[in-house]
Amino acid sequence: FGSKIAVNEISATLRAGVYGLLGANGAGKTTLMRMVCNILKPTSGRILYDGNEIEQLGETYRSYLGYLRTEKARQLLLETDLKIMDIAAACGYKDNGYFNRIFRRKYGSSPEQYRKAHKKC
Repeated sequence: FGSKIAVNEISATLRAGVYGLLGANGAGKTTLMRMVCNILKPTSGRILYDGNEIEQLGETYRSYLGYLRTEKARQLLLETDLKIMDIAAACGYKDNGYFNRIFRRKYGSSPEQYRKAHKKC
């Protein structure tokens, strides 16, 4: 980003679990996540998933990332009273129509229908 370095010399090994990125505005959180999601290429170094470079994994890796988003949406549908559009946004879907199509493809019903059928009172 011009002369500013957004991500520099990071190394991490993550095991199963939930992680968060904390940092001030401009610290490089979004840039790092774009690299992890293979949207932005690092200028040096490499990103591995299960010992394989993510560029080599192609659709398998992208499908896994998509799975995580829809799984999180499913969890929020069942465990919260958030509006569908808020759940979509929280899971990184800017277009509610797209979110509905992806969710329906995976779970066989719209998010609203899924919630009504599976949420316990």
